[in-house]
Amino acid sequence: MLLFKAKNMLKVGIIRCALVAEICPATSCIKAVKESKGAFKDLECELIGFMTCGGCPGLKVSANVRTLLNRGAEVIALSSCMTRGYPVGSKAFTCPHFEDIKKAVESVLKKDAPEVKLLEWTH
Repeated sequence: MLLFKAKNMLKVGIIRCALVAEICPATSCIKAVKESKGAFKDLECELIGFMTCGGCPGLKVSANVRTLLNRGAEVIALSSCMTRGYPVGSKAFTCPHFEDIKKAVESVLKKDAPEVKLLEWTH
């Protein structure tokens, strides 16, 4: 059990689909961060926030990314459900606005936090 945060752990904020958030408990995303798997392979990370895009077509994604940055995020990850569907791999709930959401996130990072890394998937 981790009782304290290691000094070199990266602070991760995850953005996911608002529709999928209603049916997915985020277990796989959280596990990927905790166990350094998937997009977090070889990284030691601490999950500092988990927010949605704000609803189609990414209504609040810029504001939510800024919230995660204000909480100290050093990495922003877009959840796998956005590109791979939910359940992952099914394409059932693939985000039709992913490219626009990604561009919005990139714009916020370029302006407000160019040092923050963007990951396009989680697990």
